[in-house]
This record gives sequence, C-alpha cells and structure tokens, in this order.
Amino acid sequence: MIVVDASVAVKWFIPEPGEEAAVKLLDGTNGLISPALIRLEVTGAIIRRYREGHLTEKKAREEFARQKRPHLRSSFRKFFKDVGDP
Repeated sequence: MIVVDASVAVKWFIPEPGEEAAVKLLDGTNGLISPALIRLEVTGAIIRRYREGHLTEKKAREEFARQKRPHLRSSFRKFFKDVGDP
C-alpha cells in the first residue's frame, strides 16, 4: 500500500519533475490510498502554479476540466480509497 499526497497527484495533471514516476503509480499494480482532501489539494496546487506564472489561465482551466472528466473520477475511485472510509 502506497500513500499518495497532492505533491505526487498533481504530477498526473501538470508536467513537472518526477512526473514519470508519479504516472507509473497509476499502472494498477500498487495499492494506493490518499488523504480524503486530495482533490482539493490538487486544485490548490494548480491554482498556486497559475499564480506563480507556471501555468497560463487556459492551461489551469484545462487541468480543472481534466479532473472533472468521468474517466478520471472513476480512476480516482478505482485506485484510491480515502483514509478513514469503511
């Protein structure tokens, strides 16, 4: 079981150092868990990168939209069980 926090999950949406290793976690061979607030934390990271000038407004909006696509939501459900869920 691997605990994934937002610093890893954000690499699934925004290209940055360590992206390849983060994406490899999604291959389905690892049991992954995350904090219950992971989506909120990833959203905050995207906003922070926009404010710091690392993302354009258009790119930030695209990444928000990617998080809302049904297949990504089901991927989160498939690979993650929120800590504390029964």
